[in-house]
Amino acid sequence: METPVSRAILSEFGHLIRQALEEDHALVRATGVQAAAAGPRVVFEARELPAPPRPGFAPKARPDLVAEAASRYLATRWAEGPAPRPVPLDSYIALGNAFPHVFQGGTETPCGWHWLLWVGAEWLVETGLPPGFHTAQAKEKFAQLRWYWHCDAVRDGRAVDIIRAVEAVSNGVCEVCGGPGTLRRGGWARTLCDEHAARR
Repeated sequence: METPVSRAILSEFGHLIRQALEEDHALVRATGVQAAAAGPRVVFEARELPAPPRPGFAPKARPDLVAEAASRYLATRWAEGPAPRPVPLDSYIALGNAFPHVFQGGTETPCGWHWLLWVGAEWLVETGLPPGFHTAQAKEKFAQLRWYWHCDAVRDGRAVDIIRAVEAVSNGVCEVCGGPGTLRRGGWARTLCDEHAARR
């Protein structure tokens, strides 16, 4: 049975998928919301990208992993009940304290992406950090999250895919509050919700 909270979560999920995958958003379909230990998780179906990337072009984020990142993000964002959790203003400190093996030097990101970075770090730890993993820099660039990292071995494919998916989801997350955001041009490009765009 749909509730106002599950309808809000499904609406946010649709927004995140459209912003993250752009013309490929139809490859992901939400089928509902289920209670989980981490919070309300969106259940989804995802198909593969129709064609491999052209030579010389960076591969796109995988739709299934973008959907997984969005589902994890929303579960964490809505974990405490009928309203989204606020983002901590000391995000870089909180992330460094919670995930010292991921964010050794903190982050340079706006606080609105706190829960997105949180679930990215949690997911990386859950799947096993590559040996010597460290975040060189996490910042905003051209209104999108850029997460630069290194490890001791050859680049770990799973870590690459997770971070690429988290970066893609940032296209739909307000940099200030963590709500649904869109790219706003004019001066410095930023990803903002309607409320914070109006205050620019």
